[in-house]
Amino acid sequence: MSNREKAYELSKLLKYIANKIEKNPDLIDNLKIEIRVKDAPETPREKIKLYDLNDSELLKKLKKEDIQTLKSIIKENNLDRSKATSKIVNKNELINFITKRLHDRYHKGESFNVKNSNS
Repeated sequence: MSNREKAYELSKLLKYIANKIEKNPDLIDNLKIEIRVKDAPETPREKIKLYDLNDSELLKKLKKEDIQTLKSIIKENNLDRSKATSKIVNKNELINFITKRLHDRYHKGESFNVKNSNS
């Protein structure tokens, strides 16, 4: 018997059992299985567009978030390759870390763009 045939036969058996249980719900008590209903998945949070905000807007948005969300923002944006923020439990320290790293990324390489006034 192929897997496809086994799947079809199992499907028929499960449908038969489901129909019997629907007609007589007390049959569930005779089954030796635990039935759990999964919770609905969490709605995904709106991602903060870190690079599109000015400093004051960014601070306002970050201050509204909890510590776990701030840590996930750091992870999603690869702001901490050394994983140093995993030990931080202070919300303000995480906000300062995010803003400093974004500032550093934004201004990266500016020292090479300085024009020499002597030439």
